[in-house]
Amino acid sequence: MKLIIAVVQNKDADAVVDALVAAEYRATRFASTGGFLRRGNTTIMVGVQDHQVDHVIAAATSATREARNGGEFLARIARETGIRPRVIAGPEEARLIHQAAVYGVDVGTGRAAVIDIGGGSVEITLGNAASIQLARSFKIGVIRLTERFVKSDPLAGRDERKLSKFIEAEVDRHCEQIAAIGYDRVIGTSGTILSIGAVAATLAALLVVALVAFADLVKRTGRMAPAMESLPPPPPTRAVIELLGGALPNAKVETLKGAGHMSPFTHPAELNRMILDHLAAQR
Repeated sequence: MKLIIAVVQNKDADAVVDALVAAEYRATRFASTGGFLRRGNTTIMVGVQDHQVDHVIAAATSATREARNGGEFLARIARETGIRPRVIAGPEEARLIHQAAVYGVDVGTGRAAVIDIGGGSVEITLGNAASIQLARSFKIGVIRLTERFVKSDPLAGRDERKLSKFIEAEVDRHCEQIAAIGYDRVIGTSGTILSIGAVAATLAALLVVALVAFADLVKRTGRMAPAMESLPPPPPTRAVIELLGGALPNAKVETLKGAGHMSPFTHPAELNRMILDHLAAQR
């Protein structure tokens, strides 16, 4: 006995179940919400006998396409599992990613640009739910670029410039074509995109908290304005930091040389040391 699980959009669920029933398969359906799509879906579970499962489709992408031992790896899979993965080319990988993305988000007749950031490659496509106008696969995956350009932690400015220049040279022409045609939305897929989104959401929430706290402090410290008029105005960002540092309990203002907004990623060791030293001082 085999269990087949399919996740489909609610609008397609009735048609899928009707087709299964017509083919004499018994199916159970559940309402579900995808963590990535953030919308209602239907999960369909189908129990079938082994001989009713025609085949298992396995696909190998960029890493297997270009690995020196790719052939040996595929042969071992076939030998140990009986499954023979199909190695798909870059354009086909881009097409499949696009189809899955526009189906999940339900773009309808609107035009969407889809970006998938993988370890070995990045796929960028343009199209709607029915067709794809542009589709390219680029050899600029995060692992590939890390191995080629990242020589230190944090990333040196010179290496960062080389990395940015290389990416721009690879994708500029394709992205210019997409921009010229136009699109209604951009869809990002993959774990890397989700991580970037999580970081952006966290930073946005911290910014809101800081702005609210700053507004409250300005109200409560307005009486300090006359005394400060004779002082040269500090840079706006530094002014906010110093105001918060002076008003928050046990706060301490530190300067991390060479760091910017993403210091947890660019200067992790130095920032962690500052935090640990501060916590130790509060004991």
